[in-house]
Amino acid sequence: MEKEQEVMLLEKEMSKAQNDSSQKVKPWATLVETIQSNMEKNIIRKQKRKFLVRHFHYLFFMIVVFLRILGCMIFHLQYINPDFLVDTLPMLMSRSMLKWLRDILFPFLTLEVEDVLPH
Repeated sequence: MEKEQEVMLLEKEMSKAQNDSSQKVKPWATLVETIQSNMEKNIIRKQKRKFLVRHFHYLFFMIVVFLRILGCMIFHLQYINPDFLVDTLPMLMSRSMLKWLRDILFPFLTLEVEDVLPH
């Protein structure tokens, strides 16, 4: 008799647990949860991609601007005012630094014509 009562109580508790809406698992609940988690992952992935693309565009733009300015400076130094460095370096540097710079650059600036000319 006691076993039957225990079984009855267990069955009642199980039926209460199954009827309780908070504990009831709906067949489509796991599908909704996976869809939501996938959408959250996609949103985070898109935000990361937008962040990286935006910063890549800024970096690319800065490199292009830097190269453009560098090209303009080289053009100006080569064609418009080629003596600019020769005129300004003595005012900016000391005599010892100019001598050191001259000693370093001298081998690259001298032309060895004797090897090129025929005898």
